[in-house]
Amino acid sequence: MSSSEHQPVDESMTSPDAAVTVNPPAPSTPHAATSGHWLHPSSVLFDAISNGRQNLVPAVIALLTAAGGSMFWMYLAIAIFGASLLRSVLRYVTLRYRIENGELTVREGLIFKRVRTVPLERIQNIDLTQNVLHRMLGVAEVRVETAGGKEPEATLRVLSLDKVTRLREAVFSQRPAKSIATESADAEKLVLEEVLPDVETITLHEIPFKQIIQAGIASNRGIVVFGVLIGIFFQFDLEKRFKEYLDFLFELVPKDLGVLNTVISVLAGLLLIFVVTRVYGAIWYLLRFYGYRLTLHNNDFRISCGLFTKVSATVPRKRIQFISVHQSLFMRWFGLSSIRIETAGGAGQDNEDAASSVGRRWFIPIISQSKVESLLPQLRPGLNWEPEQADWIGVSSKTARRLCRLAVIQSLGLAIVGFAIARPWGWIAGVVALPIFVYWAIRKSRAMRYTETDFGVVYRSGVFTKKLSLTFFDRIQTLRFDQSPFDRRWKMATLSVDTAAAGPADHRVHVKYLDETIAKSRYEALSKRLEIQKPALVGPS
Repeated sequence: MSSSEHQPVDESMTSPDAAVTVNPPAPSTPHAATSGHWLHPSSVLFDAISNGRQNLVPAVIALLTAAGGSMFWMYLAIAIFGASLLRSVLRYVTLRYRIENGELTVREGLIFKRVRTVPLERIQNIDLTQNVLHRMLGVAEVRVETAGGKEPEATLRVLSLDKVTRLREAVFSQRPAKSIATESADAEKLVLEEVLPDVETITLHEIPFKQIIQAGIASNRGIVVFGVLIGIFFQFDLEKRFKEYLDFLFELVPKDLGVLNTVISVLAGLLLIFVVTRVYGAIWYLLRFYGYRLTLHNNDFRISCGLFTKVSATVPRKRIQFISVHQSLFMRWFGLSSIRIETAGGAGQDNEDAASSVGRRWFIPIISQSKVESLLPQLRPGLNWEPEQADWIGVSSKTARRLCRLAVIQSLGLAIVGFAIARPWGWIAGVVALPIFVYWAIRKSRAMRYTETDFGVVYRSGVFTKKLSLTFFDRIQTLRFDQSPFDRRWKMATLSVDTAAAGPADHRVHVKYLDETIAKSRYEALSKRLEIQKPALVGPS
């Protein structure tokens, strides 16, 4: 493979990490060693619950083995949970936090002591999570994040709401042109919605109940449940019960229908699976996004949502560097879309918590397609996106032929594997798949387009799930021109435009199958434009 790369270095992205971990010096006085604020006493409970969720699978295995007469794994599970509870108690006893000299300092550890120091002016977000038990006890889980890093600088599980309010006051009072509200009688409302009376808060988007249900039905969240059920089926040898279910379906269908008896029973089973997965998706969306509200406050986006578990997340507008609009097949039927974002230093994680997931992966989980264009300029000032006036650049005219050849090879491979597994008719699977693969190849070649605008680069792709992503010239970190041996044979190339973040948007601006001449000319033009746009940030090409 041959490639050319153009890598501007954004100085704002390469500043030292805001938080540092140091070995604390020996305290000069007993008071210095113990000064600071405690977590709420219920922290032991919530920390134990969190550790319990992580050890849930071993616990289930232990119970199953104990039911079979072996107690070894049960004793091991008890020992693990006992150690986890002891760890939670020690964490509560040893953790202190305090704000002093313009810094948030978090100390913890009994034998191995640890100190994290975060300058207050570097703190970008103080995100909160409250489930039902949190609200009953008047507490919240707090995550403190800075502009850099994928993980939170500090997680305080848990603080009382009045301490959260005072923490916010102490942190955000360090920012210029920002004042903090005084104590409110309704502390939960202040904490979750962050309504500051002296600064205008603009509501940008709210999701109606009807759209939440529609999006849940259109989602594929229920497929996860179906996969779990399949795993349980094979794990616990449930073939007998499955056969009893099939027999039950057969009995519901009149016997005189012959072959239709089997066909109707199978269709009934598939319909049941479809209904169950869609209902699960609707319930999941309702629990996650009920009461969703997106507001703009002091150039920061504030998100709050959740039926039982309330989540509050903050996203500074200046950190957004990638916007992606997604439309699945079912969501298009309802006229709905979703908007994901990527932020500086905010790449998504598979194990990200609820606040991070809502702030990035589910930034705007549901929005009418007709409202997308009017909302985009609110996400980034100066973003005037008019798709009907875009001058789209398509892929090479030979793309469909290239992908169709690949489809033929894939179908042939499937036929060979099918024949080897299920003789003599297994090869039919390849024949059936061939027109599907060819159709997919043609549609894929027509779906890929990109264009350059005044603000940046826009790329769209996708057959069933359509994706449209926008990035900006002042956020581009890497520009690449790549050619594989197959690309050179077909006189094609790939043009890649990357920002510093990656993950939540699930859509990279990697424009494949471009005509080689067009890709080279656009690479050179974009390189020059980046040098003009950011002369201090762009290195030699």
